Amino acid sequence: MACPCWRRRRLLSLVRCETDNTEPLSRRLSDAKEEAVSDGEALGGLIERVASLQRALESAVLQRNVAVALMHQAQRHAEEAEAAVEAAARAGELAAAEVREKMEQSVATDARIRELEREMLVLRDGEQWALETALEAAAAKTREKEGGGMGGACASGSSRRRCYVTSDGCQT
Repeated sequence: MACPCWRRRRLLSLVRCETDNTEPLSRRLSDAKEEAVSDGEALGGLIERVASLQRALESAVLQRNVAVALMHQAQRHAEEAEAAVEAAARAGELAAAEVREKMEQSVATDARIRELEREMLVLRDGEQWALETALEAAAAKTREKEGGGMGGACASGSSRRRCYVTSDGCQT
């Protein structure tokens, strides 16, 4: 058994030793705490940066999806426009064929009109000739019935002269 003073001395020695041992430990703890805070701040910055990058990536994905949708829509519009152009070309070809047909009909109608006009002129000339011939024949018969030529005023306008139309239609 030890003396109480030794105990006290030993206790003080232990306390001093503990204090000496805890001082570097508390300093290391303090340094570690500062390091952890610094690392935490850095980690917080990294987390914010990752979140920012994730938002940017999500935005880029949305923009890409919108661009793809717009591209598909543009492709559909291009296909519709191409179909409309083809339909317009077919309609134009049909219209051109119809115009050609109408032109051919018009040319044929013009030719038929000219042919009918020629026939009408021939008929008119024939009718005129037939009328003149009939009138001449009637005049000739009338003169023959009356006994010779028909006397009348001369075509020159002289009242002393007389003009006669013979049976062949000549004036004298």
